[in-house]
Amino acid sequence: STDLNVVEAFTRNLRRVRGTLRADVSVEGTWDAPKLGGTLSLQNASAMVPGLGVRYEDLEATAHLSGDTIVIDSLAVKSGDGSLRASGGIRLGTLTKPTLDLTLRARRFRVIDTRRFLTLDASGTVVLTGPVFARSRWVMAARPNTTRAKIGPRMNTRKPRPSGGPGRPGS
Repeated sequence: STDLNVVEAFTRNLRRVRGTLRADVSVEGTWDAPKLGGTLSLQNASAMVPGLGVRYEDLEATAHLSGDTIVIDSLAVKSGDGSLRASGGIRLGTLTKPTLDLTLRARRFRVIDTRRFLTLDASGTVVLTGPVFARSRWVMAARPNTTRAKIGPRMNTRKPRPSGGPGRPGS
């Protein structure tokens, strides 16, 4: 097992990373025919994503590796007042060509929170299937229940002060 705060040494996109990664993994075979085995888990994980203005907390995940597939047994994370759960898998027919089969279920999950510009909380289900690096891209089926968004700067409701002197119009 390892403490996840080491992740900060490898990327500027995550800050205040906490939690534990436990892995008991075997990778055999070839690049074209991998044979995977073992388990992975994230416990008590959290991280700040400065570019999105959000903090992911209470991340708990377990997965197992079998043959050429990483199966997500459970994944749950909180952000804002909401949560996100994921299930499914990632097939590695070859190690360099992953194929997704993931279902994401969000409930008021804070996706973006950039001050004075955009706050986005999402609810609903998103299914991602298909190759990650294909020219045709993934197939994404979305069934949003509700999405709350605030876009634009906070408006100043005070009346402007005139800039001209007595008898002169303001500009």
